[in-house]
Amino acid sequence: MRKIAVISFFAIQFLIVLIATQTDQKYFAWVPYDEIAKYEIAVKLNGEELSPDQVRQRYKIPKSGYENRSIAHLFSFLSQYEMTYGKDENASVEVIYSINGKDSKKWTLQN
Repeated sequence: MRKIAVISFFAIQFLIVLIATQTDQKYFAWVPYDEIAKYEIAVKLNGEELSPDQVRQRYKIPKSGYENRSIAHLFSFLSQYEMTYGKDENASVEVIYSINGKDSKKWTLQN
């Protein structure tokens, strides 16, 4: 019985790691994630751009910085905020980011 429990435990862990390697978001994975993304967030509320302090106050993260996990975590966080707390504020969010120092890309969210 004990042997079955130990084998089952490690088999489940292996399966979780295998699945996690195929997804963008790795919140609960034991998978190393070797991407570092440098980002800058630009937010406009009713056509007016927010200052760095206003962005920090709104999202509780800096306007520019580094994401040591998947950049999808940042996109997910911003999307969730705008779909809940900011849903009535007519915000436009743009993130310029670079993964591992490569070419910059742009992600946008229009609320």
